[in-house]
Amino acid sequence: MGVTILSFGRDLRVEDHPALARAGQEAGAEGGAVLPVFIVDPAVWSAPEASARQWRVVAEGLASLSAALAARGAALQVEIGPPAEVLDRLAARWPV
Repeated sequence: MGVTILSFGRDLRVEDHPALARAGQEAGAEGGAVLPVFIVDPAVWSAPEASARQWRVVAEGLASLSAALAARGAALQVEIGPPAEVLDRLAARWPV
């Protein structure tokens, strides 16, 4: 029984989300679980063009996503760091 890590990017929805549907199917077929993750990449948010207004929009989207996932029995995990490092860290922690 393994974990399928699904990293959300710009598409912060659960309805009609192809990657989420596929991850759920694969995890269900294997008796595993889906670990929904959003990675806050410091390189993106420290860029000169990033703004507090943009972050507020993302934060609102994350709140909605978290609630939608919770209603389906999953908890959104928010991680901070370079995406490759975060995914490596998660893969080391969970049986993926």
